[in-house]
Amino acid sequence: MLAQAFYGGTKDHALHGIPHVRMRPISGVDRNSPRRRRRQTLSFIWGYGERGTLLATLAGHTSWVYAAAFSRDGERIVTASADHTARVWDAESGHLLATLTGHTARVNDAAFSPDGERIVTASQDKTARVWDAKTGLLLGTLTGHTDQVYRAAFSPDGKRIVTAGADNTARLYVADLHDLLDWAKKQFLIESGQ
Repeated sequence: MLAQAFYGGTKDHALHGIPHVRMRPISGVDRNSPRRRRRQTLSFIWGYGERGTLLATLAGHTSWVYAAAFSRDGERIVTASADHTARVWDAESGHLLATLTGHTARVNDAAFSPDGERIVTASQDKTARVWDAKTGLLLGTLTGHTDQVYRAAFSPDGKRIVTAGADNTARLYVADLHDLLDWAKKQFLIESGQ
C-alpha cells in the first residue's frame, strides 16, 4: 500500500471523539499507472472509533502535502503543499472550503489562530502569510527571513505569530492590526522619552 497512516493527536481529541489527521507525502509506484511511477498527493482523516477507520481523503493538491492541522474546534483542517497553496477543508465531510493562493514557492506549514478566524502559512518563498480562514483572503505578508520559512504558529492568545526559518532565526510578529498600532505607539513614546 502506498499510504502510511499514523495515530496520534492529543488526549482531548481522543476523549471528545474528534478525528485526528496525520499525513505524510505519499510517493511510490502506482500500480494502475502506465508509467508505473506517479507521485500521490493525498491526506487522510482517520477516526478513533475503530482503529484504522478512514473517514475521508482530502484530494486536490497537485503536489506533495507537507503539513495538516485542525482548527481548535475540530471543524476544519488546513493543509500545506508544494503546489504553492494551502487548502481549508471541512473535517466532517472532507470537502474543500477554500484555497489560499499567493505564495510563490512550496508552503511548508499552516496553522489556525486559536479563535479559528485566521490561518498563518510558512513558505519556501521566505515569507509567512496571514489569511482569513473563512474567505481565504490574504490579510498580510510577514517578511524579514532571508531563507525559507519552515514553521509558523500563533501564540495562545492569537496576538502574536512566531516563525522559524532556514536562516537560523525565529521571528516574532504582531498578529493583530490593533495590537500593532498599540505597539507602534508605545515604541514612539519610548523613543521620544515620554
